[in-house]
Amino acid sequence: AAHDGSGWPRSFRAQATTSRVTRGDDDLTENGLRLGGMIDTSNYGAITLDANFRAADGYDDESGHLVTVYQIAMPMNGGWRVDNALGAFNTPAVDLSQSQYRFFVPSIINNGLATEWRSAGGLQLHASVGEPGDLVGIYVPTFEGLGGHQLSGGAQWTGAGGWSAALQGVTVEDVGYGVLMPPGSDSISAQSAFAALAWESPAARAQLNLLGSSVDDANSEGGAWVDATLRSSRMRH
Repeated sequence: AAHDGSGWPRSFRAQATTSRVTRGDDDLTENGLRLGGMIDTSNYGAITLDANFRAADGYDDESGHLVTVYQIAMPMNGGWRVDNALGAFNTPAVDLSQSQYRFFVPSIINNGLATEWRSAGGLQLHASVGEPGDLVGIYVPTFEGLGGHQLSGGAQWTGAGGWSAALQGVTVEDVGYGVLMPPGSDSISAQSAFAALAWESPAARAQLNLLGSSVDDANSEGGAWVDATLRSSRMRH
């Protein structure tokens, strides 16, 4: 057939799956439907859909769904680009939180709303709100909420001379432990903040990281560390 190149770039998919898993004397039957699609518009960025519907019977009889709509790189005045998410997603994070090597400051699987703004001048802003949760399922992942709510936000600035700085915070209230719930525990509330200052040149990079957190207004912890690299030809230290 002749290729039709008119209209916006787009793609759509649909997948039905069924499976049966045996663990000892237990059986699990899982049936699901996965739908997805993307359309790349000229004025509103790329819009994507990811929808999963799951029905299970057996030792893991959780039936549920997961629906997420993303809007990616929507152009705005002043050189801004905006990403938005509605549904179940990983909360956004400042770039410097992903540029340190000892561990990754984790984001949260969240069912709610998120927005992230990036300017051509090197400014990054993000915020999200919703209910934390876990992904469950074997071949068809769906969202299982843990109750409570989370609120997060962050900002990063990238300036001249290779300097950049970032600050990120998150708070959760009355969130269950899920499968990791200790005996006698129902939920927790916690707060955490991450800050970073980095400098980079063609041959070197250094980043100072600060991290602090508290759980149920107690057990406060904090730490600081520096990551640095030197590059010479094919060698990096």
